Amino acid sequence: MLGRALRQQEAHDMSDTVQIERENGIARVTLNRPEVLNALDAELCEALLAALAALERDSETRVLVLRGAGGHFMAGGDLRSFYELIKLTPDERRQHFEGFIDVVHRIIRIMRRMPQPVIASIAGATGGFGLSLVLAADLAVCAADSIFTMAYCRIGTSPDGSSTWFLPRTVGAKKAMELALLGDRFGAREAERLGIVNRVVSPHRLEEETRRWPAGLPRAPPAPTPTPSGCSAIRAMPPSNSSSRRRAKSGQGIGHATAVAFHNEGAELWATDIDEAKLAGLATLEGVTCRALDVRDAGAVAAAADEIGALDVLFNCAGRVPHGALLDCEPEDWEETLSLNVTAMYRMIRAFLPAMLAQGGGSIINMASVVSSVKAAPDRCAYGASKAAVIGLTKRHARTCSRATKWGRMASPSEIAALCAYLGSDESAFVTGQALVIDGAWGL
Repeated sequence: MLGRALRQQEAHDMSDTVQIERENGIARVTLNRPEVLNALDAELCEALLAALAALERDSETRVLVLRGAGGHFMAGGDLRSFYELIKLTPDERRQHFEGFIDVVHRIIRIMRRMPQPVIASIAGATGGFGLSLVLAADLAVCAADSIFTMAYCRIGTSPDGSSTWFLPRTVGAKKAMELALLGDRFGAREAERLGIVNRVVSPHRLEEETRRWPAGLPRAPPAPTPTPSGCSAIRAMPPSNSSSRRRAKSGQGIGHATAVAFHNEGAELWATDIDEAKLAGLATLEGVTCRALDVRDAGAVAAAADEIGALDVLFNCAGRVPHGALLDCEPEDWEETLSLNVTAMYRMIRAFLPAMLAQGGGSIINMASVVSSVKAAPDRCAYGASKAAVIGLTKRHARTCSRATKWGRMASPSEIAALCAYLGSDESAFVTGQALVIDGAWGL
């Protein structure tokens, strides 16, 4: 079904600035603005994002080759299109660039999580974001006359598009600083020496070598792409042709931050809060549907499940934090805390789980706390008990689901590597000294 949908998109919707050719499981994605050395503008950016998002979930695509038309890969950003922004107000320019950079980063994230190998086939000029695309690819082959440059310093800007993350990890911190601050050009052999490309071939052999590499890769179909996680009832969807969904109590705090993070990953979101006014900051975002929902109301939860349908990710984070030791905790506080922090979570899972199982599964994330069965804290009697119950509920349900899915295997290296990549990133800065288990629920 997805393969047919993808071919229909190629025929009718895909911008001329990005072209897709398919042959024997190989998708060749061509950046098609040869008159400007395939320089990046908003149209090319959106078209490339749509193409990658569609191919990511296409079971018929085994390998993706990214290349440029007209003898060049990508010379960087289109300065002429940027010059047009002078006509805008400062606030309008800032809004435009923030949106543009958001799409650029989504392109890189999709490239890095694709189940298919991505091969960059490089000729001619490669600069700016073009270099980011090369660094994000799994393999890179280039013509001997190719020229590379960071380029950003030449127009008075700092590097972006993920190059400041990839480059130090590829060439080393000192060399990355040199390339970024001086903006020197370097050739194909230097790119090979630095580890930016895998192989250099004569220009007339580039096409032959690019076609030869996919033939040497294993012919097994790509593994299913894991869907990024979500909030208390989100629907997550990378743009174009996927159907991943997520949902959350997202008006403030962790819920709001998580909704924004999923949106930045290209997810389609259903965000809920008991006070819809608190969702105003999310309502303006593309792909976000906001609803008022009291998760303590069984009828309202059932109606929301009927409206939203099957989710790929359910993130439960509604909750309250009452103070007081046991003798200070009034019965009403106890009952209200358990009702919102635990019973509502049970209610949400029970309402959304059948549709998730019917579509083949999904992810459920329940927000607990270190103040729980993990650690006691003074004056948190009801809260700590409720969060310990959340952990127990989650483990019990995970054990039930693991029996149904029957993993029956060891964790794959890529599953371990994904956690390692997170732990090595800035996002994991507050995670330390923990034993993180990846065992497909074997230990439950």
